[in-house]
Amino acid sequence: MNGLLLQAMQVVGGAVGRIAPNAAARFAKAIYTTAPRLRPMRDEEIALFGAAAHHLVSFRHYRLQCWTWGSPSAPGILLVHGWGGSPTIFGPLIARLRASGWRLTTYLGPAHGEPGVRQTTAMTWVHALRKVIEEFGPFQAFVGHSLGAATIVAAARLGAAAERHVLISPVSDLIPHTEAFGAMFGLSKDITARMRQLIWDEYIDDCSPLGRCWEDLYDTSGTTPTLIVHDERDPILPIDHARYMAARWPNGRLMITQGLGHFRTARDSVTLEAIARFLQEA
Repeated sequence: MNGLLLQAMQVVGGAVGRIAPNAAARFAKAIYTTAPRLRPMRDEEIALFGAAAHHLVSFRHYRLQCWTWGSPSAPGILLVHGWGGSPTIFGPLIARLRASGWRLTTYLGPAHGEPGVRQTTAMTWVHALRKVIEEFGPFQAFVGHSLGAATIVAAARLGAAAERHVLISPVSDLIPHTEAFGAMFGLSKDITARMRQLIWDEYIDDCSPLGRCWEDLYDTSGTTPTLIVHDERDPILPIDHARYMAARWPNGRLMITQGLGHFRTARDSVTLEAIARFLQEA
């Protein structure tokens, strides 16, 4: 984003926040819960996903696009992408795991790639994941990137079971994320706290099973053997997210990469090798 435009947004946002804090919080909520538009698939991605069985799964007012590869009798892996992303981020991993005989399932999260539907929340994603498991499970392992990794953690607390988790560039706490989002628009922490409360109140049916407040969403304590992969200089989600998870997960392994940022951690050849080995241990 242009620096001058960003500065102008922050000045205007700060002024609106001071004059009309409730209106500013409602504006922030509308933006924060709007999924970004997805880029078109590249040729190699079209070929890979064209080789899968394509399904549409109804979940509330959403129509989730799902893809499956492999024999229905093979052990299964479910792959969950992050906010603003798509299953194409797992393309190299899917190709590798297919060659090893796994049954693979992935899908587009709510409001992602669905014409006319743009509003959703991280909490809604947890229940969408449970619906996909209901349709295509059971699964021996879950693999998630960014918000997808956090979605796996939250769903596991609600009974979504797998023998192994792979969490790539995970988020462990959305509050700093919301505050960084608010700061981009010149909004104070008080305004972003109001925004969070508006989201919680509107989506209470999705939120309340996960706890009493935002701090409860991704309680990362658990015993499932878990590989956590994170880049030391991730510009979107700092390494502290992964360190926090690893410290609270007694059967967790933390793999720290260098120079891969937020997205290439899911596609790098060394990372893929480590994930494949970890999954074969199950």
